[in-house]
Amino acid sequence: MSRYGQRTQFYDKTIANWGKQSSALTLSGGQETVTTGGYQYIVFNTSGNLTVSPRSYGVVEVLTIGGGGSGCTSGGAGGGAEIDYWTSCVITTNVAVTIGAGAIGLNGVSGGLNGGSTSFGDFITTLGGGAGGAHYTAGLTGGSSGGGGGGATTTSPAGTGNNTNAGGSGLHLTSGGGGGGAGGAGTNSNVPISGTPSGQAGSGGAGLLMSTIDANLTAANFPTTMAGMTRFSAGGGGGQSLNYGGSPTAGAGGTGGGGTGGRGPNQVQGTAGTSYGSGGGGNGYDTNGSSGTGYNGFKGLCVVRFLVP
Repeated sequence: MSRYGQRTQFYDKTIANWGKQSSALTLSGGQETVTTGGYQYIVFNTSGNLTVSPRSYGVVEVLTIGGGGSGCTSGGAGGGAEIDYWTSCVITTNVAVTIGAGAIGLNGVSGGLNGGSTSFGDFITTLGGGAGGAHYTAGLTGGSSGGGGGGATTTSPAGTGNNTNAGGSGLHLTSGGGGGGAGGAGTNSNVPISGTPSGQAGSGGAGLLMSTIDANLTAANFPTTMAGMTRFSAGGGGGQSLNYGGSPTAGAGGTGGGGTGGRGPNQVQGTAGTSYGSGGGGNGYDTNGSSGTGYNGFKGLCVVRFLVP
């Protein structure tokens, strides 16, 4: 018996024509659209909508990166965010894109903050980076984990997402660990637990090379949204308090955009993360107990690509 009998003369023309659509996908939205290497790319670094033209449907691949974690006063640095890359999604209608915010650096003893999650509709949710730990505590788990605060003797746990790594420990009470990055773990402070403080706070883990994800992802191809970038989701560097009789230095940011650590409040300025998903540096105290604010993580990213017929 026919499915469409005399009393049920209806059917979904879109489904009936699935696979017979001759026109290419027609999509719009985002902050930059580039066609290169046989693909069209649509880049979102601000929340919005991927708009699908009527009767335009098909398969896209999606790269998502969460926001970077932030550092805190006690030395712990923010971790790099999770990266989910080239997830295949069948789309038939508009899709909401939410970009995870980079976490705000804090001044106090409660640690930093995790970065925000990035999502592509109901298809994908990608975690932000972990927060830098407060005094004597490990960094928090996010994508990659944040670095431990000053005096934290336990290495931060591994991240819970793809391409994520653990943050380092603080060891000496004045010195923070580096945040984990998508390309490597953060390092421990090498300032000895006892004796005259000397050495360096922990450095951030490296970010993941953009060209490892896709050879077309270069700053030259995407001058509006990726200018100056070579990597995503680097960890921040640990902060360092003032000398307390020694001469230690703040931690280096992870290769590819992790923020550097600060040394004491305002003696040596640290930096925020500078590439998508990268963590911010930690900061430290001075000998009078005054504290400097930790540094911000960098926001997330969503890239949609599809083959050009």
